[in-house]
Amino acid sequence: LEVCLAVFDARPELASTEDEARRVARHFARYGEPAKGAFFVRAQNPDPTLRRRAGEVLAHWRRFEDADVGPLAAALRRDPGGWAALPLARLGTPEALDALLQDLRNGAASRTGYALASLGPRVLPLLEPVLADDRVWREAATVIRSVEGDVSGQARAWRAVLADPRASAADKRAARRGLDALGPR
Repeated sequence: LEVCLAVFDARPELASTEDEARRVARHFARYGEPAKGAFFVRAQNPDPTLRRRAGEVLAHWRRFEDADVGPLAAALRRDPGGWAALPLARLGTPEALDALLQDLRNGAASRTGYALASLGPRVLPLLEPVLADDRVWREAATVIRSVEGDVSGQARAWRAVLADPRASAADKRAARRGLDALGPR
């Protein structure tokens, strides 16, 4: 494992494309958890090129456990909008989704926005706190416009919030923005 990691570190062309990253991930997966741990460390390296390459390998890693959320979230904090967003979305735990929602505040035109949109309609209610935030609601709206699938249930829920005289101003603002982002679907 150590020899392979040394080769990876010394050769920037490894994992320089998505196909290459997929191949590298398959190779290192043979070494199991120690290899995955080594890529978690590299995904937080001060060198942005090594960090990006390690993140891309992790994005193509096939097996993650709930315990991997912490290292993946740390990698995403170190490289906002980066490759760690994809496995966090695949894990889909509340903690993983929270890490993605926190990172969304850095911008939706990223792998984080793509990862959240890939969750489909189930992501919509999770975006409500971001929609209510005047500073970053547009990031949530960008994700909503990319969500595919049947969004009618969430549209009904947001219309009900708008009609509810007891709903808070923030909830109504989030619902209005969410409906606007959904458009005429």
